[in-house]
Amino acid sequence: VLVEYFGNPVSNIAVTPKPVPQPATPQPAPLNTAPAPAVAGATTPTFIAAYVGRSDELLTLASGETVSVWVDYQNTGTAVWNKDGSDAVFLMADSSDAALFAASDWPSTTQAAHLNQDQVAPGSIGRFSVTLKAPASLVDARPTFSLQTASGTKLAESAVTIPIHIVAEQPAQNTDRTLF
Repeated sequence: VLVEYFGNPVSNIAVTPKPVPQPATPQPAPLNTAPAPAVAGATTPTFIAAYVGRSDELLTLASGETVSVWVDYQNTGTAVWNKDGSDAVFLMADSSDAALFAASDWPSTTQAAHLNQDQVAPGSIGRFSVTLKAPASLVDARPTFSLQTASGTKLAESAVTIPIHIVAEQPAQNTDRTLF
């Protein structure tokens, strides 16, 4: 029983409390917001190589002498390497020193050699045979070569340097050698 302002009793008065603000309820994160998975086999093939070895660690050549050497790489990517076509992989002259050793059988002044095999599957070894012709000048050179695709993509970690020492006189053997 309440007493009115002037003292008269009043009954049946309801008192409603003011609402107390409540903290916002966190909303659950939506499910499966990741992009849809790619279709199996729809990934872009990768061209990656790992240097395996070469025919000779140090070459000594007479001025003007030619020699054939090979360089091996493992295909560590997912793309098949081809000798020709859009997926072709080439051994490229990667330094000005390398271009000094260009022989007449190079496909271009920077493209030193085609892949020996028609195809190299991922995980397999590909060989590149290249002819080097010693320049007329007496130099110690360190030509660098690397692999590149027909579309111009250089394969990472594929650079190889071949130390070459040029001497003035011809060795006693014939002037054309193959180191295999």
